Order: sequence, then structure tokens, then C-alpha cells
Amino acid sequence: MKRTVAAFLIAPAVPAVAFMSSAGLGLGLVISYSLSYVLGIPVFFVLRKIKKETHACYLMAGFFMGAAYILVPALFYWSVDALLPALIFGVTGSITALIFSLIRGDKRNRPNQSPQTRATSGPV
Repeated sequence: MKRTVAAFLIAPAVPAVAFMSSAGLGLGLVISYSLSYVLGIPVFFVLRKIKKETHACYLMAGFFMGAAYILVPALFYWSVDALLPALIFGVTGSITALIFSLIRGDKRNRPNQSPQTRATSGPV
């Protein structure tokens, strides 16, 4: 649980700081955190529910979330000009999701232990 909270707090900040534009860090953080919380939390729960918490699944989901941020509003005034920003936001979303997944850890690599087994297995 602690790693998940840390991942939701740290992962959105990394691309915002790395890809700072002339608009400034503040706008990048607002966009990054809003996308992470509005779209990322539901995707996290869906991936957890269907037991697909792998780095690759988070990477693909992040790409689609980032691209959707540009493409969904672009449906109202469709133009080819929206494809490059969608690709950029998609790559940024996949980087964010991968950082989230790396901080949180791949669930396939963790032993499946019940709380009772964990308590009797000795020091960690």
C-alpha cells in the first residue's frame, strides 16, 4: 500500500519535470497529476481486478491514457495536426505509467502469501 501511494505521488512529477516547456512547470504538473488521478486510478483498479499488473500492461495503458487526452477533444475538430501531440502525450503517459509500475513493483514477482504466512515466515 505504501509503495502504491508513493508511486501515485512520484510518477506524475517525473515527466512534468523532465519535459518542462515554455508553459512552465506548474502547468505540466497540473496536467500530469490530473491525468494520473482522473484516468490512472480507475485503470489501476481495473488492472488489479483482472490481475494484469505487469510493466507491459501499465506501459500500454499509460500510452492510451496520454493519447486519449489529445484525441478525445480532437474528435470535435478532427485534423491530422492532433496526431503528433497525441503521440507525444502517449509516450509521456507510457513513461509515467512505467515509472509508476517500477516504483510499485511487478505483482508477478511477489510471492503470494497470506497475512498469516507473512507473520510466521520470520523477519523481512
